[in-house]
Amino acid sequence: MAKYHINKHGVPALCKAQKGNCPYGGDEQHFNNMEDAQAFADKLNEDRYGLFKNVKSTKVYEIPEGTPQETRIDKNDFINNNHKLIKSGDNWVHLNDQDEVIGTMKEPIAIYDNDGELSEIADVDNYATKMSVQGLKALKTLSRFNLVSKDVIDATSSINFYSPVENIEEYKDEFENKNTEADIRSFNAFRARIEAKGGNKTSDLFRNSKSDSQMSDYFRKVEEQRNKRAYEYDRHINPEVIEYNPQIDNWEELPSAKDLPLKAWQDNNLDLQMINNKWVVIDMEGNIYGRLENPAVAVNFETETIECIGEYEEVNNYCKYARNVSKLHEGNPSSLDMLGSVKFDNKNNNLNKIRNLLKFSWAFREPSE
Repeated sequence: MAKYHINKHGVPALCKAQKGNCPYGGDEQHFNNMEDAQAFADKLNEDRYGLFKNVKSTKVYEIPEGTPQETRIDKNDFINNNHKLIKSGDNWVHLNDQDEVIGTMKEPIAIYDNDGELSEIADVDNYATKMSVQGLKALKTLSRFNLVSKDVIDATSSINFYSPVENIEEYKDEFENKNTEADIRSFNAFRARIEAKGGNKTSDLFRNSKSDSQMSDYFRKVEEQRNKRAYEYDRHINPEVIEYNPQIDNWEELPSAKDLPLKAWQDNNLDLQMINNKWVVIDMEGNIYGRLENPAVAVNFETETIECIGEYEEVNNYCKYARNVSKLHEGNPSSLDMLGSVKFDNKNNNLNKIRNLLKFSWAFREPSE
């Protein structure tokens, strides 16, 4: 008889080991069907990460008149006073330690920092005003387990998309996703993110010769024109280490790195760092190669790569011009739907923050209908 266990990724899987030799546990960790295995996995994952994931009540709580609909809950008050969030009927209810309803939420998420510590309890739609429809779709897909990591929210809120504008107010109430596969991918992506540590190399983040998409072809042509123009104007396009002491040297005298080609970023593992509130291009050894005033990247969620890096105004314009290429509108989602730009700020302050975002590219590739 087939048996199912919980694999190293925390999801149910068919056990192929001989009885007694499974590395994932004995009889108590094996189940006769996928449904029982999934229930056990949910409980394990809830114990480890969740405050209220999949906590559903057979009791329908009466919501007193005047009960506030909350957008945020104080995490310390919630934990220290043994509060709960429970799905009751069509509502999420916030219960105190006496099981009294003291608030409601539409779609709550527990937001964790990179060390797996609870950072915030909030409603997904609380972030709707900070992002586009594509960003909200991805965030809702990522938060199917009512869990998401803080830096992904920060980055998702910062993405500027270029596909036709949709009415976010009309969209918010229409979204419904009961895709179990998306649920599993969502939780695994969350867990992988908060368990990931470090990673300084940046060379793998950029488009390369193997990047095969219509959007990549568009940006290859953009870069050819960009490099030609830079040569004509004798601009800084070859990476050279520059002697720079931020305590005594003038940042403005650093050459602009806005025209450095992607290959230069790849070959030298270049990154961005803010020094004295100014952006410099720097390698893993701390060598400085130039400056950027308002750095930004163009991100292709189809290929999970950075297509362009430079000054925000120029990167943003390249992305806008992509709207004029008819073939980039084809498909659902289209290549244009999967194009975004991210401007660097105090939250998105190095290229590995973009790496964190690219790990969730599958959520941005979900069809819009």
